[in-house]
Amino acid sequence: MSVTSKLGNEYNKDEMDRRDEEMHMKLKAIKCNGANKRCAECNASPTSWASVTLGVFVCTKCAQVHRGLGAHVSKIKSCMGTYQWFPDELEAMERMGNDKAAAKYGIPPPPAQPVDYSMNGPLFTTTKQKYEAMAFAGKPRAPPATLPVKPALVQKSNTEWEEDW
Repeated sequence: MSVTSKLGNEYNKDEMDRRDEEMHMKLKAIKCNGANKRCAECNASPTSWASVTLGVFVCTKCAQVHRGLGAHVSKIKSCMGTYQWFPDELEAMERMGNDKAAAKYGIPPPPAQPVDYSMNGPLFTTTKQKYEAMAFAGKPRAPPATLPVKPALVQKSNTEWEEDW
């Protein structure tokens, strides 16, 4: 009897059942590596889900955002030990990971706080643009929002003040 991974490859079910613990140990090692510890979309921790097609680790809430993109863009899988992982899926996660994905797809501006995870919210729109349109690829990360700088007031005389830039 065979089983099929989310990436479409077939494996012997008995062999994959025997190797389940090994696969989860490997997944845990990949997930704990560098940027994979934080969500590829909102930077939250921990990452408990993964997109095996995009090779990114995401938080529980952003897994919903990825589901909203559709399986033709992102196939989501739990990293919490409830699903069987296959060699091709682990290879895809190891080959990409959040660091390489950021280099490939770019890094959009950080989401506004508190993050709106709804399917009509800005995070969904940004994530869709990131993966479907490659809208942020090759662009430097947007600088964080800053407050406007105001000039200092300097006293010119007893009655006059001027702005000092």
